[in-house]
Amino acid sequence: MESFSQYVQALQVLGVEKYDSYLTDGHSEFFGKDGHKIVSPSVHVTLTYEQFRYGFTNALSEEEARQLYDRYAVPGSGTPVFQAAATNLNPWTEDQLNIRNPERGPLLLIAGEQDHIVPLAVVKAAYKLQQQNPSVTALREMSGREHSLIIDHGWREVAEFASAFIAEHLLSDQ
Repeated sequence: MESFSQYVQALQVLGVEKYDSYLTDGHSEFFGKDGHKIVSPSVHVTLTYEQFRYGFTNALSEEEARQLYDRYAVPGSGTPVFQAAATNLNPWTEDQLNIRNPERGPLLLIAGEQDHIVPLAVVKAAYKLQQQNPSVTALREMSGREHSLIIDHGWREVAEFASAFIAEHLLSDQ
């Protein structure tokens, strides 16, 4: 397959009408016509230190990056990555968004300027999209920060900003 889109199209050609993926162990179940079902094996992903460093701690010192890897890197299901990649391509995805939902509360998007997992451009695009909602939408860009911004040495700055946002927009509504 050359692309994920082609993969989804191939599933449809094979008669797959729906599939479910499970975070608990990473397996997927594919459902077709006449009650046919195929179960994929469990898939867990373990990042190497180099992958973790590139994706999560690219703006940190080598020493802090290694400490965070040793403390937080654990095998996990590949399902969230699979589902996120399929959001715009998979007609059965659970990851659908109603940006005009009038019941959505205030939304704070926090972006690391050097994030490789969710680049700043992606967060800015989400911010622009979410501004169509009548509720408050805010964006905070964290200069020089990366994806590990809530677990690294600068976590307190993020927590203080988020707490202030909550105090201003959520607690004042009660």
